[in-house]
Formats: sequence, C-alpha cells, structure tokens
Amino acid sequence: MNQIDEYCKKIRESAIKNDCWTCDCLQGFIVQLLIDLEKDDVSKLEELIKEKSSLHSCLGCDPCPPGELFTEYLK
Repeated sequence: MNQIDEYCKKIRESAIKNDCWTCDCLQGFIVQLLIDLEKDDVSKLEELIKEKSSLHSCLGCDPCPPGELFTEYLK
C-alpha cells in the first residue's frame, strides 16, 4: 500500500461521525497532507476535501480520532 492509500484509509477509519467529514480537524489534516505530499499523486486525497462553505470548527469531541491522527502525523 502506498503512502497516499494508507493515509486515505486512516482518514476514513478516523471519521466515526458524519460531522467529522466537515470538521476542520479532519479537513485541516487533509490539506496538510496535500501540502506535504504535493509531489505525489494526491488525487485520492483531493476527493476527500469538502466545500469550504460546509466546514465547521472543532466540536470538541472527546475523543477526536481525526484530531488524534493529525497530532500523531505532526509528531
């Protein structure tokens, strides 16, 4: 499995609620990956991006699997 496929799988697994897909925790992680992996084929990641108008700020979920995934990535 290549790096992009692995991240897409982890992102899908971390989105445990429908609200996760429009949360800036998850969408921020995807955008960071797009920046960091721009030299790779990021089309699969681009498919996960939601319209800016539908995004919302963090709802404060505890736990926040997308936020934890993003934090782990940043480490």
